[in-house]
Amino acid sequence: SSFTLNFSKGAANVIAQYYVLIRLGKKGFISIMRGLTRTADHLADQLERTGCFRILSARGGDGLPLVAFTLIGKKHYDEYDVAARLRERGWIVPAYTMAPNVEYIKLLRVVVREDFSRHRCEMLIKDIQMVIQLLDKLDAKSVEAHRPTPKSRWALLRNASTAFRRSKVVDALPKTNGVC
Repeated sequence: SSFTLNFSKGAANVIAQYYVLIRLGKKGFISIMRGLTRTADHLADQLERTGCFRILSARGGDGLPLVAFTLIGKKHYDEYDVAARLRERGWIVPAYTMAPNVEYIKLLRVVVREDFSRHRCEMLIKDIQMVIQLLDKLDAKSVEAHRPTPKSRWALLRNASTAFRRSKVVDALPKTNGVC
């Protein structure tokens, strides 16, 4: 007797995106995407230069402005350990296991967004290099001991969020986002 859509959303996001499209036009979007592509290519080149990573994503504007990469060779740490250490530095660089039949492949992913400047890209590169140097110095037992359990991850996030909200510094900080 009636037809409804569950989980419907308002149109505000669509309207806002339409406004941006009209305001910037095709040339504006092309300019933005070229900048994002240059930053993603720079990040991929720098990661590849370390000799520690193999880049899995396309470059030169083929596809999305993101960098997917994996560790090269057998190490006593994996992509999840790199992601966890980067999180300690304030970066959220997700680590993934691939789909069935290739689940042995793990990767890290950085999505280059408009607010991810070249300066922030350089900061991320330095932090990744520092994390790799640190993990190389540690032995397998130390790395294993530092791996958080799922329960401790939630406790850490809860404690960090609570401490951050209670901090008086929050209002003084410039609004930035370290999510990649």
